[in-house]
Amino acid sequence: MSVHLFGQEWGTDTGFPYRGQWRWHGKQHLIYAFWGLQPPSFDWVRETYRQRFAIETTYRQLHQARIRTSTRDPALRLLYVGIALILRNVWVWLHQMVLARPRRGSREIRLDLLRFRRMLLWLTHVVEGTLGIRDSVTVELQL
Repeated sequence: MSVHLFGQEWGTDTGFPYRGQWRWHGKQHLIYAFWGLQPPSFDWVRETYRQRFAIETTYRQLHQARIRTSTRDPALRLLYVGIALILRNVWVWLHQMVLARPRRGSREIRLDLLRFRRMLLWLTHVVEGTLGIRDSVTVELQL
């Protein structure tokens, strides 16, 4: 299938069956934009975009786990990025090895069981409890 836009022919995916959150929804049509590229097939384009989306998700989660700092020390900043990457890899490992449901020939990954932010929040509570940090405020005036 192609689309004519701005006087040129643009390729689109012909559609593929996809599964939504609860049930099958039929066909989903996707449009891929590229310039100066002659891809061997639409499947190649779809897979390339899928891999790119996974990279973008990793970077987004890296920034969620990154320790905020104002230091200019590059070694310390690199250490913080390394810790964030380790936390993300632990989250991926938990999903693949602990939380995944075994299926014939594979495992069903269920991301809804433990979101990345939830894991980070749990780790924050563990560290606060270990260090004895309390969420309380001392007031001078008793009500």
